[in-house]
Amino acid sequence: LVVGVGVFTRLLVVFVLGTFRNPELFEYDDMARSLNSGVGYVYPHFGVEYKSYYPGVPYIGWTAFLYSLFPNSVVLGQAAVLLAQSVMSGLLAYVVFLIGRELWNGRAGVVAAGLTLMHPGLAYYDTHKLHPLSFDTLLVTFVVWALLLLRTSESFPKVLLTGIVLGVAMLQRGSLALFVPVSAVWVWLTGSQALRIQRSVVFALGVVVAISPWLIRNYQVHGVPLMTTTNGEHFWLGNAPHSLGSATLPSGELVIDQSPAAVWDATSEMEQNEIYWQAAMDNVSADPGGFVAGIFKKFVYFWTIAPQTGVRYPGLYSIGYFAFYIPLMLFAFVGAWRVANRDNYDTTDALWVLLLIGSVFLSVSLIHSLLYFELRHRWLLEPMLAIFAAIGILKCCDRTVRPGQPVSG
Repeated sequence: LVVGVGVFTRLLVVFVLGTFRNPELFEYDDMARSLNSGVGYVYPHFGVEYKSYYPGVPYIGWTAFLYSLFPNSVVLGQAAVLLAQSVMSGLLAYVVFLIGRELWNGRAGVVAAGLTLMHPGLAYYDTHKLHPLSFDTLLVTFVVWALLLLRTSESFPKVLLTGIVLGVAMLQRGSLALFVPVSAVWVWLTGSQALRIQRSVVFALGVVVAISPWLIRNYQVHGVPLMTTTNGEHFWLGNAPHSLGSATLPSGELVIDQSPAAVWDATSEMEQNEIYWQAAMDNVSADPGGFVAGIFKKFVYFWTIAPQTGVRYPGLYSIGYFAFYIPLMLFAFVGAWRVANRDNYDTTDALWVLLLIGSVFLSVSLIHSLLYFELRHRWLLEPMLAIFAAIGILKCCDRTVRPGQPVSG
């Protein structure tokens, strides 16, 4: 019922308010249409034809497929993508429910699913933008759920599937790079002594199966088995002297507008990437202390609010979001504490679960602290934060019950 209401509400916004007629478009739309036109997986960027601008083949692939179903109608194709994104959020909420039920109980799962569907940022992106945010979040959350299930399963097919999903999630979100070794350690530690090596090998095989076609393709194109050719640009964005760690300045101007002059003379994406890397490393060498301080500052901004947060949206949008986020974070602290100290529960096991989910939070936020961050990057993690918030909400509600009154759950 909760999932159905959440998806139906999104569809009302898309079709009743008519957002499908003019959604905000990004590079994903350009690359999907490029695929359908026969040009290939390319994107024009700074006067150069990029062939590895973004590795998100799954999202761009099914976007291209949906477009191909309506070759004579741009509007219907875009409506189909918005519909699919809304369904993805429904699936995301269901996986959140499964994790909540696994970690605490069904009540917590339902509340967490409801919080996920109420998330103002995800709901806005689902209904107003052709963007893979909900799809990326679904993949990450599914990986966490699958890893939790591996605690009580020796099934090699499940281990392989978990590795494959993590690999696909890596293609969508490179910020999961640090979570790959963490997941491998989790698979190792949660297996029986006799099967640890086999489980780790199968898990690694799953990751390789998922990402190797893209790496092989890029090796054929560039001569290097890389994931993307924009890592240098992203590292420069977050660490340029005039940057505050984001792609946008508090004035609303874009950091990229002050790119090194040599970028405009480059003739290939590999050359542009190298120029950005060199410029960024020169900045780091010139002020290593500022670089380290910038990492810490970006980490704090990632979890709180940055000077440039919301400058490209109406002020009411930021107020609405933080009215949701601040209570979510406070209740999540309560919920995490309650999980770690739950009665009639294996405290050691609970701490391992907290460590797993916390490692996702840490690995993603650290990557963005090294490179650059935007507020939406945190939304990748907030559905999992909602699980702890749901536990905290239920705990606080149960405390308000009068002595002697029965408490369910």
